[in-house]
Amino acid sequence: MFMPGRYFLLTTLLCLLLIGRVSSQSVIPNRIALRKALSKQDAGYSMRPDDERYEGFYNKEKGEEDFSVFSLLKGKLDYVMSGKEKLIIIAPKIPGVDSAFIAGASFNFWPDYRLDIHLKSGDEAHVPLNAAIKTKNLFKDHLGIYGYTGLVGSPICYIPVEVRSSVNAKNNSEYVLTLISIKSVADVTWDYLPANSGLLTEPTVGDDTIASVSERSPITIPLKFKQKFAPGTTVIIQVWGKINGGKSKERLQKLKIIIPKA
Repeated sequence: MFMPGRYFLLTTLLCLLLIGRVSSQSVIPNRIALRKALSKQDAGYSMRPDDERYEGFYNKEKGEEDFSVFSLLKGKLDYVMSGKEKLIIIAPKIPGVDSAFIAGASFNFWPDYRLDIHLKSGDEAHVPLNAAIKTKNLFKDHLGIYGYTGLVGSPICYIPVEVRSSVNAKNNSEYVLTLISIKSVADVTWDYLPANSGLLTEPTVGDDTIASVSERSPITIPLKFKQKFAPGTTVIIQVWGKINGGKSKERLQKLKIIIPKA
């Protein structure tokens, strides 16, 4: 006998289960990496079964920015190439920010590596090296990681993240920004300004300068701010330099970062 009430209840439960399943897939993959992924036998870019991260190797399409954000870390990135090693990536707690995307990528390494995770503030993800990184011996000097808010693959604000491992148990040190330079650059400097500053406020110039950087090399900048910012503050950072032997400085990159809780 047909029972409308029972049918409605079963249909409702099924819809709730489907909604829960869809909403749990909170990580959206990098579409280019997914399309160009290597085979699973070669640790190709794909969703990993142990959590909701997308990770692996792919054949990158040509076309790169001249100066792109490669890494923004709290402290340093360090790990040993061991089958038992894992990276523990921690999304910092930030007032007004409930979650963040975490991106990882390789540079000057073939095949190209990509990592995409979505974490709630304060949560952490465990990335075993055996899943992909160790299969191609992707060492730390070729790997960059950062957090961001905005749309997937389109950061609005960058977030420094902490990455722990067996040889890097805890980081309480400064923020370190790394850009990748496709061109040669000299006399690299940087400055910063809180985003809520007035229009006539001059940015503060950072102490660290870099004499020269060859093409296809990292530009690493310890972000030593001269004043303390409250957690949740958005800071605008500009990086300047003389490109390809030029006589005048040009802006290489402008980005916003959000200061997390200590």
